[in-house]
Amino acid sequence: MNPLRPDPARDGGPPGGQAPGRPGRPTVGPIPDGDGEPDTGRDGGAGRDLDRGVYGISVAAELVGMGVQTLRLYEARGLLEPGRTAGGTRRYSENDLERLRRIGALLGAGLNIAGIAMVLGLEQENAELRADRYPDAVRDRRRP
Repeated sequence: MNPLRPDPARDGGPPGGQAPGRPGRPTVGPIPDGDGEPDTGRDGGAGRDLDRGVYGISVAAELVGMGVQTLRLYEARGLLEPGRTAGGTRRYSENDLERLRRIGALLGAGLNIAGIAMVLGLEQENAELRADRYPDAVRDRRRP
């Protein structure tokens, strides 16, 4: 046993809202958006910009269940383009997290990176065509 690391079994679990085994680091979770419920990003963004990069790469990787290097690989292959701070740090938005989850689902379905790039491109093109053809339907879908 390492005396410098807390033992959740001995200590009764992580101390007040901290991530297990990571002293001083808060548990990651959705941020409330003012309606009394955590904002999962699925309410059309009422109270929060879904394109605004708020998560660092390690938090984003943890939230979607992928490795940090995997996120870097997807960016290098053009599957994802997270925002950057003035200093160059990656910042992932709720939309980026949804895209990463979609990439994971496509990988699970057996597609390779090239196939995923094609599918994501076609999905984006389809969404743009729908928005051009049915602008009211797209706008109505975003309302809570």
